[in-house]
Amino acid sequence: MNRILAGTTTGEAIATSKRLEDKNINTSLVIVQERVTSDAEADRYTDRVVELIQAQARRDVKETFTPGGVPTRHVSYKMSALTKRFDPQCYDQVVREVTPRLLKIFKAAKIAADQGRPVLLQLDPEEHHLLPMTYQILWRVLMHPDLEGWGYAGHAIQLYNTDGLVTT
Repeated sequence: MNRILAGTTTGEAIATSKRLEDKNINTSLVIVQERVTSDAEADRYTDRVVELIQAQARRDVKETFTPGGVPTRHVSYKMSALTKRFDPQCYDQVVREVTPRLLKIFKAAKIAADQGRPVLLQLDPEEHHLLPMTYQILWRVLMHPDLEGWGYAGHAIQLYNTDGLVTT
């Protein structure tokens, strides 16, 4: 594969994902957005992720689940795009701004699963120093009563961090 971007619109990304699936290649679709600078931009990102989840859920797939029980439809998201200031020094503000947006995204995925068209949501983590705050917010949202019975949340693993390496 010689391209990273599946398309510039949701429709193009879904079409590319379908073509890859026809070649037995699973994909995880993500809206490329690192940081936002306003609440309006964070709201737009949230709405675009919800739109992508809904489009993935509508897409017919060969298999709904992998042999390991993981949904074959994937959407990745960046938590930093859910607020204009994703900074542990502003923890209370970040929680207030991110929690409802992330809950909206997860509710869209739960609706898809309840309709028999599950979509795995994958957290695309940020810088290493942001992970504790990221996980605290993620846990808070996952424990929300509206998500009871839903469990299709994942985590992309990034291997560039050397904190855990043993050296001799």
